[in-house]
Amino acid sequence: MQSEIETALARLPGLEAQLPDVLRPLVRLAPPKGKHAQVSLRYGKTERQVKRNSPADSWSAESGLVSISYDMSPAGEVDPVETQVADTAHSDELPRTAPAEDPVCGLALALARAEQDPQLGFVSLKWFRDTYLPRQGYSWAVAPENRQRVLEDAISRNWILTSKVPNPKNPQYPVTAIRVNRPLAEVRKILVQEAGFGSAFAPIAIRGEHLSETVLRERR
Repeated sequence: MQSEIETALARLPGLEAQLPDVLRPLVRLAPPKGKHAQVSLRYGKTERQVKRNSPADSWSAESGLVSISYDMSPAGEVDPVETQVADTAHSDELPRTAPAEDPVCGLALALARAEQDPQLGFVSLKWFRDTYLPRQGYSWAVAPENRQRVLEDAISRNWILTSKVPNPKNPQYPVTAIRVNRPLAEVRKILVQEAGFGSAFAPIAIRGEHLSETVLRERR
């Protein structure tokens, strides 16, 4: 819910002309240029923040509070563990559109965009799924369950690779990082055809027996 509200606030300026007069004041809640809206749902009595992975029915508009703040960082992250990940939504090297018939293609392109930031050491799975992906303009990425389903599909296809990386703030709890499996033929084809962008690595065919066979023969 928090991610959906943040996405809606970011889109308000572009929809102002379509809004009825009675709703146009909502545009004032849109984040200023260069900033990112950060929505926090809170319990009314204690003002304690609702966790982002809590069930939707754990918060009620009748008794709860909505806190909206504006972060200078375009990729402000609620979880301090993952603040090192930056938003590259303004990258013009890869398009925001992807074949509508396969959301996994769009997810792969979105992750490729995120990986282009030279300041990133890695892309956090949690941040990418919950914060970055909803801002890419894909209709299927609005609902959290859809994002999770498409991500799982991409991982099962081996298009997206996962790994554990050290957490500098809490070494006992490593962070799950994800990356595009660029050498994979299907992924490389999407990146090249849809974006004119591909991996510098390009496998080539070499005549002769497989290297594994050569190694095994030499060991005998």
